Amino acid sequence: MWAVKVRRDHKTKELKAFDFSPEQCQSCPLKGQCFTNKKGYRSIPVHPYERYLQEGRKQQETPAFKAEYRQHRPAVERKQAEMVRHGARKARYFGLTKVRLQMLFVTATVNYKLLVKKLQEKAAAVKNQVASPGVSVAW
Repeated sequence: MWAVKVRRDHKTKELKAFDFSPEQCQSCPLKGQCFTNKKGYRSIPVHPYERYLQEGRKQQETPAFKAEYRQHRPAVERKQAEMVRHGARKARYFGLTKVRLQMLFVTATVNYKLLVKKLQEKAAAVKNQVASPGVSVAW
């Protein structure tokens, strides 16, 4: 099924939308899933970065991406949940500047906690090495 009209931006010549006639819409098996409008035709807008979105979707189907995603996703989800616990779900203030400042404080808090945890782990490892006789500590 081909579009009756292909709309492009008159300045940049970028693809904007595909328009389908009412006759084409009547014979379409997916008609029930479409929105209706007064003119009877269907217009499907095209995102300015559609090509990149499609490339990204293809990449998501590769086994290498799935393995990488499975490895990192749990950590990201936990970190997002921690940020929500520190107030990242709701803005406390009005105004974009104040909301951005709130998010900066939340991310700084989460990063500071991670830094302290890593330093504690490193100090514990050094303490265990010092406690072992005959082991030299390299700083």
